[in-house]
Amino acid sequence: MKTIYISAAMTGRSDDDIAADIAQARWLLEQRRYPMRIITPLEIKEMVDLKYKQYAESGTEYGYEEYLCQDIYQIIKECDAVCFCRGWQQSRGCRLEMAAAKIFEKAIIYCK
Repeated sequence: MKTIYISAAMTGRSDDDIAADIAQARWLLEQRRYPMRIITPLEIKEMVDLKYKQYAESGTEYGYEEYLCQDIYQIIKECDAVCFCRGWQQSRGCRLEMAAAKIFEKAIIYCK
């Protein structure tokens, strides 16, 4: 089973817009009809929020860097491919994910 990370621009966008892009990419990937595990940035965000909950409660800040580090980790360690949603070129995080995907020779898929 292949694992695919869906890369979507997040900064400055509503959760609904992000979720819509991810849903469209997921649907397009599922049309390929082969077994796959899909990882999304929203799932990574939930995982990071749980991991750093104790920091937030103590007043210590965390954010963009922690989310992005986890995204890149997932691409490098867990994924066979990365699917880029529309508008990825305008996102610093997505461009970094593209660089990681290329460096670690992951398959790259573009969702329009």
